Amino acid sequence: MHVLIVGAGLVGMTTAYECRRAGYDVTLVDMADAVAAETSHANGGQIAVSESAPWSRPGLVGHALAKLGRADAPFRLNLRCDAAQWRWLFSFLRNCAPSVHRRAIRRNWHLADYSRKVLRETRAAMGNDFDYQGAQLGILQFASCPQAVAEARRTIDELAEIGVSLEWLDAPEVAAREAALGHAVESGRVCGAIWAADDESGDARIFTEKLGGHLAAQGVDIRLGVRVMDWLRDGADVRGVMTCAGALEADKVVLASGTGTNRLLQPLGVSLPMLPVKGYSLTFPVRDSEAAPHRSLTDLAQRLVMSRLGDRLRVAGYAEIGTGGGIETRRVEAIRGHIGRLFPDALDIEEATPWCGFRPMTADGAPVLGALAGVGNLFLNTGHGALGWTLCHATARMTAEMLGGAPPECDAAPFAPDRRFVA
Repeated sequence: MHVLIVGAGLVGMTTAYECRRAGYDVTLVDMADAVAAETSHANGGQIAVSESAPWSRPGLVGHALAKLGRADAPFRLNLRCDAAQWRWLFSFLRNCAPSVHRRAIRRNWHLADYSRKVLRETRAAMGNDFDYQGAQLGILQFASCPQAVAEARRTIDELAEIGVSLEWLDAPEVAAREAALGHAVESGRVCGAIWAADDESGDARIFTEKLGGHLAAQGVDIRLGVRVMDWLRDGADVRGVMTCAGALEADKVVLASGTGTNRLLQPLGVSLPMLPVKGYSLTFPVRDSEAAPHRSLTDLAQRLVMSRLGDRLRVAGYAEIGTGGGIETRRVEAIRGHIGRLFPDALDIEEATPWCGFRPMTADGAPVLGALAGVGNLFLNTGHGALGWTLCHATARMTAEMLGGAPPECDAAPFAPDRRFVA
């Protein structure tokens, strides 16, 4: 079977890997001139099963309103005269209901836990030379205010309901677990943390590039700088795509194109409740290796994640709906100042490299996975939002299994393209 995959980011590349592993012939195309050029390029680096719950949660609206207009506001909304945006927002708000959120936690956690298992299998298969600056040192989710402490305690209780055990650390225990947070503990900026021992981190771009090199050596045809223009169809069935470089035919097509998905689905009369949500990252050179954090961290109050990637610290966060693609200086400076206060003298604060990108976010905070109803031979693997690094290994394997007609090891029904996006 010949499979054509559209999208050479983390999701597309892991899908290509799983399809090749299953014995399929694979062609992968992307309009960018490099792999991992968009959402996967400079993300926060966390493979965070413990933080796989969707953003739609009780209390989110009040928290967002409390920081309205501030440069360090974790959430920002620019309302537009756009029916798709308003429909998405309506569905998103309905998913914030407590009962809906509890079900969503269970749904996402099972997928994330399976994804971690698949990643470990992939890493073992690739061998010791497959270095993507990964670390299996756990993640500390630290709280810096009473509200964040209350939310953290609630997270521990919610996950305990489905059998997941997380540990709460008081401030002195946080400093003992991650010495780089000692100054923040002493100054009162950290008053406790969730400890998730099995979570991981690593550079998603390096992972994608190295996996692409491996696949090219295995005969996968990777074509970059190739924009998909339209579909090749035989009645209701898709038989390939028309690109700027000509036609490409295949037995099955997988859309793993992130924020470009709805543009490609438009000629088929399909539109998913998915919006591009902007995020920022800064990559800081490490000045003092011992003073900089070694474990991956999450600042629960600021909604910033931090991952040590060799001699760099990647810090990422914020969520903006309806804003443009440019880098806003105020946002960058807010992150820079906050990190400088957390880790004085550990990083070269002024030499940080800023980046912004868009996450493909569904209204219910779960990816879209499986065959598209009414269109033969077309499968979707998209909509991972901020959880691409955490979930992609599972959705890639499940896609390969579904392409071959086998039921996936992990239940795919909650992620079907034709599901109700308000549970």
